[in-house]
Amino acid sequence: MRSVWIPFRSSSRPRRPPPRTVAFWWIFAAATIENAAFAGSSTILPEDLTTRFGSQGWVIGAIAASGPLATLVVQPWAGAFADRRGHRTTGIVGGCAAVLGALLMLAGGSQWLVPLSRVLMGSGGAALNTAATAWVVAFTPRGRQGRALSIYGLSVWIGMALGPVVCSSAYQNGGSLGLWLCVASLAALSLLCYHLCFRVAPREPKLPASDGQGASRLSWVSLLSAIARPGGAAAAAWAAEAVVMTYTIVHLTGHGMAPAGVWGASSVFPIFAVSVIVSRIGLARAVDRHRPAVLACASLATVACGCLLLGSAASFAVAAVAMTVLGFGFASLYPTLTMLAAEALPPHSRGAGLGLFQAATSLGTAVGQFGGGVSGGLFGTTSAYVGAGALQAVGVMLLLVRPGPTGRRYPERPVDGVTGA
Repeated sequence: MRSVWIPFRSSSRPRRPPPRTVAFWWIFAAATIENAAFAGSSTILPEDLTTRFGSQGWVIGAIAASGPLATLVVQPWAGAFADRRGHRTTGIVGGCAAVLGALLMLAGGSQWLVPLSRVLMGSGGAALNTAATAWVVAFTPRGRQGRALSIYGLSVWIGMALGPVVCSSAYQNGGSLGLWLCVASLAALSLLCYHLCFRVAPREPKLPASDGQGASRLSWVSLLSAIARPGGAAAAAWAAEAVVMTYTIVHLTGHGMAPAGVWGASSVFPIFAVSVIVSRIGLARAVDRHRPAVLACASLATVACGCLLLGSAASFAVAAVAMTVLGFGFASLYPTLTMLAAEALPPHSRGAGLGLFQAATSLGTAVGQFGGGVSGGLFGTTSAYVGAGALQAVGVMLLLVRPGPTGRRYPERPVDGVTGA
């Protein structure tokens, strides 16, 4: 029987896996900067559209939503492209699209060019991030994926924290021209970091059409069935995150808290971010030592408790405790659910399957934002948090369902040059 993959060099000396390689940190930097560019431009976009074009109301909403909608559509196709053309090509094409989208805002004299710019930035960033996630999974042996994904997932939070600060400063000092020059520069820097990753990473091997164990490329229906359990749980978790990120200030100010200031509603978000980052670093090794399904169920239950506590918060102290609980709950969800999705996918279709999994998180975000708004308008903002908590119970039930024939674990094949030769 022909062996395609073995875990170590011929000298039996293990090579350094991510995140101990230079290549990992280049791809981490690329994802962080890309997230910063998109998050930063999104926060300033409504003000810029109003100032430049006099856009108002539904026009601003539709333009802002075009980027996330493009992300939802592109992620599965980007993963499938990575399976066939490689992680490097997919990320480079996506990075170029993101740079072009930012440059369109510099040349655009009409607000109708802005949706095209947002689509290019959203789809380009989605392609780069999907290819980067698939690369981290493929180049990390099972038993160490939890730590690698835990650290890699911090790129989203760091990007979301730094992007609005950097882009807001650029807009205040340089107006619209300064803002989009800054965004284009960030997108170009992300593309450069992604390119540098593959200058020091080993060449990706070409996988045969089948591995002799039934792990050939799967159809989209089979892929959707394979990732349905972790994908559904991820959609529930990201819906709760969307409710927390979108409606917390409105909810807390409606209960008598000031919107800003040291003890204001906005001050609970740094507590949330610190809780996520510290908890994720602290739990990184635990993710590899325990069953990911068990940890994911515990995390979803913790998120549900945090949502209910935040929904009843009427003071800064209670809100701070709720945000700490939520940060602890969200900390291990990304690595554990991604590992569960990857385990059910053959190597030849892993990129496409992970793209579908990430699309599930985008769908959850959209559901949380829309459903939270509708629920809050009809029954008050507390109902949005109750609904978000109830969704976590649905996620737990999905993970407790025993996987079917497509829910098998495929044997691990570490890639030459990072985890073995």
